[in-house]
Amino acid sequence: MTRTAHEAFEAITAHHRELDEGLARRTSVVRRVVDGGGDHRDAVADVVAFLVDEVLTHAWAEEQTLYRAGGNDGVLVAQLLDEHQVLVTAVEQLATASDARDARARAESIAALLRAHVTRENEELIAPLLADEHEDLASLLDQMHHLTEQRRGDDASVDESAESDLVATVLASLIQATVALARAGESERAGSLLASVWTELRTSRPDLAVRATAALHRVARSASPQPVALSPRTRDANSPAGESVLDVRDLAPAGRHESIFAAYGALASGQSFELVNDHDPTPLRYQFEAEHDGEFLWDYLEAGPRVWRVRIGRVTRAAASH
Repeated sequence: MTRTAHEAFEAITAHHRELDEGLARRTSVVRRVVDGGGDHRDAVADVVAFLVDEVLTHAWAEEQTLYRAGGNDGVLVAQLLDEHQVLVTAVEQLATASDARDARARAESIAALLRAHVTRENEELIAPLLADEHEDLASLLDQMHHLTEQRRGDDASVDESAESDLVATVLASLIQATVALARAGESERAGSLLASVWTELRTSRPDLAVRATAALHRVARSASPQPVALSPRTRDANSPAGESVLDVRDLAPAGRHESIFAAYGALASGQSFELVNDHDPTPLRYQFEAEHDGEFLWDYLEAGPRVWRVRIGRVTRAAASH
């Protein structure tokens, strides 16, 4: 059925309302669980899943359609794109929240951000597009639906009964299994499995890679504390000449792993750098093992409780070949 421009406007704004209300409901669950002293992790995981599957997918489709049509107002579009990036970073921060109160605060902040963002889109972007006789809002909405179906793998020409992304469904099941595995005392196996999946998703499905990274942190938090063996090679004695220090404590969580992998990629054979973090970077180690098994060195120099320092190096070619 062909929509009119006004019907398309109502459909877009109604979907924005659904996203806003859906996030608000999930955030209220987090609030109740945290205030009641319960285990907040499942409630937070539900918020993260909704944000990744629904909100961020919708935001991406908007960027390809509505934002391009509204390109005449370059300042507005640039600001809306910035808000999307802020939202992505906020989702990563929620996924790696350090404790229950932090998770609640971050979930509530994201809910407020989304509400303000969609209100602004409705009033400053979509309403002007409706009034612009040179734009076909109904066609833009159809394009958004098509792109969303492609992103989710729901192409009706492949399977009209498909209602969910198969990869996302499998990942969700895997995350449940690995969390159970970690709680059963097999956190190393759980982390290795998730890191292997993350390696496969980071390029092809970055939206799902975010969820895999969040699950890695969840697995690490659920594991029983293990003693950390400190390396005798400290920063103040016997440090490699010219070794740089990468302090990621002030970086947003979404950019930390990217910066660390970039620093590792710039190393020559036998070189290393010192990573400074505000928590045990065990999830990062899992990812290094999945992508660079046998090629990297990992030495704890300081193990908390507030500061963690790890020397990360690239092994010499001769050592890697043995």
